[in-house]
Amino acid sequence: MDAIQSAAVSAAEEEFRLRSSFGEDRGRLETTLMKSQILIDRAERWSFKDTRLAQLLIQLKDAAYDAEDLLDDIDYQDQQKKIQAQQSQASKLLHNSLNYLRNLMNGAAKTMKTIQGRLDTIAADLEGLMGQLGLHGDYSMPANRQMGSLVNEPIVYGRDEEREKVIELLGVPRGQSNNENDSVSVSAPAKRRKKENVSVRSIYGIGGVGKTTLAQVVYNDERVVKHFDLKIWVCVSDNFDVESLSKEIIDNAGKGYETDRMNLSSLQATLKEIVMAHRFLLVLDDVWNENSREWQKFYAPLSHGQVGSMILVTTRTLKVANIAGTMGPIFLEGC
Repeated sequence: MDAIQSAAVSAAEEEFRLRSSFGEDRGRLETTLMKSQILIDRAERWSFKDTRLAQLLIQLKDAAYDAEDLLDDIDYQDQQKKIQAQQSQASKLLHNSLNYLRNLMNGAAKTMKTIQGRLDTIAADLEGLMGQLGLHGDYSMPANRQMGSLVNEPIVYGRDEEREKVIELLGVPRGQSNNENDSVSVSAPAKRRKKENVSVRSIYGIGGVGKTTLAQVVYNDERVVKHFDLKIWVCVSDNFDVESLSKEIIDNAGKGYETDRMNLSSLQATLKEIVMAHRFLLVLDDVWNENSREWQKFYAPLSHGQVGSMILVTTRTLKVANIAGTMGPIFLEGC
């Protein structure tokens, strides 16, 4: 019995050590990925100025994609392990858990360290080059988002095919499109979840990939302007407050309503009244909200728009894209 207990204690100690080491590496990669995404956002603004910077940006995006894929895979394996553990006999649980961790350390942990090294090296090179070029301006999320629907033309270069595809997915008649080539780095299931007057399409992808820029180009396209008789652009970021967003949409609609004195009920009634008279396009830029109830509350009055109305959401996560969307999300890859 002593030998069995001793073996169990040793196994438990090894499991704790492996989990601690792996958890530290995982946390470090998650932090580095977040910092890399911020750097990508900063560098994207200047990528048209220098070919070396553009190349490093592509490399950093590739490494960030690999990091996201690895972390997603680890999450999936963890969930599968929990399911298996619930089905396993108690006597086998510790043994199976330890074997799982050993395999994980031999596979994912090595890959994690490799990707960590790539991110560190490329980020350092990119920051160094930006310093040499005198591109010291800090990236400010609010300031960037205040650009709204205005487009910085040099950044738009190379997204013509994506623009055509998204315009088609928004319901602009195919006959109005200038490009029939669907072989682009935009993918989206066409199937609706249910028939509604107002459809919601989400564009999702890693930070800095060009989601906002693509939405700006689509929003300002002459064919889109003609197709929708009301267009509104709202910068959301992490402030998904239904009342504030409703006020901003009403104000941007330019109908002269005094929203300052309205409560949420009045705001939603007014918003419903506005959209009922229009086939509208609403762009919600940089959405982070993962609360489906808040989204449904926000969406309720907008759902009364005329047939063919569209809401276009840009977001970094597939979860947000799925929560918001009534149609398949659009995945935007790097150039």
